[in-house]
Amino acid sequence: MTPLFEERLMADLFSSTNNPSYGLPTLPVYETDGLTKELQARIVNDAEQKSLSLGIIQSREEEHV
Repeated sequence: MTPLFEERLMADLFSSTNNPSYGLPTLPVYETDGLTKELQARIVNDAEQKSLSLGIIQSREEEHV
């Protein structure tokens, strides 16, 4: 991977216009298979706390509707 591609990938990953999770980091399922439920919950919680501090999070219930 070239650094430019990595930068673009990260920008798209954390962009609310390109990512329907509104800035929360997302990973493909095959990359999360090895993560424990506890670690997955911590990643989501950390991302939500960061988003809350920025005032950009949407409630999780609304995302699932």
